[in-house]
Amino acid sequence: MHPRTKKILQLLHLRQIFNGVFLKVNKAMLNMLQGIEPYVAYGYPT
Repeated sequence: MHPRTKKILQLLHLRQIFNGVFLKVNKAMLNMLQGIEPYVAYGYPT
């Protein structure tokens, strides 16, 4: 895994498999999500 990807996962507190977090949507967060897109699933809560 690329070091940048690992860093983003750590910043979002996603250190274990099957963990989840709620995030506020902003431009910076969307850029981070694009960097880790192959490793996570994301969407809006319903």
